[in-house]
This record gives sequence, C-alpha cells and structure tokens, in this order.
Amino acid sequence: MTYRIEYIDREQASGDYHRKIYKDNVLIASYWHDFRGDEYEVTFIHSGIKVEPSFRMVEFIKGGGSEPLELSEIGVEFIESYL
Repeated sequence: MTYRIEYIDREQASGDYHRKIYKDNVLIASYWHDFRGDEYEVTFIHSGIKVEPSFRMVEFIKGGGSEPLELSEIGVEFIESYL
C-alpha cells in the first residue's frame, strides 16, 4: 500500500494549511493544520469522522521544504486504525 499527501490550498484569512491523504490513489482523508502545526484535525472521507490526534503534527507527517510530505509510521498506524 502506498500513501500520498497532496497540498490543497491555504486559507489566507485563517492561515490554516489543508492537505489530502490518498491510499493507493484513493482519497481516504483530509487534514488541516495551523501555521505552527500546534493544532490539526483529520477528517476521514468514508465516515466523515473528525479526529484531533493526541500526538503532535510533526509526529504525524515527515518531510516538508524540499522533501515530499509523507505519513510517519505513527501517522500510518493512526490512519489505518480508522479505515
């Protein structure tokens, strides 16, 4: 299985960042985070469940800057627990 994170857009007024998460090219979830990554929420497409994980966003994803964003091991375990 392959996970991919895609940038959506940034809400200029709120400063939030929005991303889509795909599993084997099927959209399974979306998430947003604030500018600092202090707050974030994952929404699962199939169920509409919204979850604010208890771990930090930097533990959920890895990469950024010149590196592509990827789910961390913790991120994969978290996502799969809701599928």
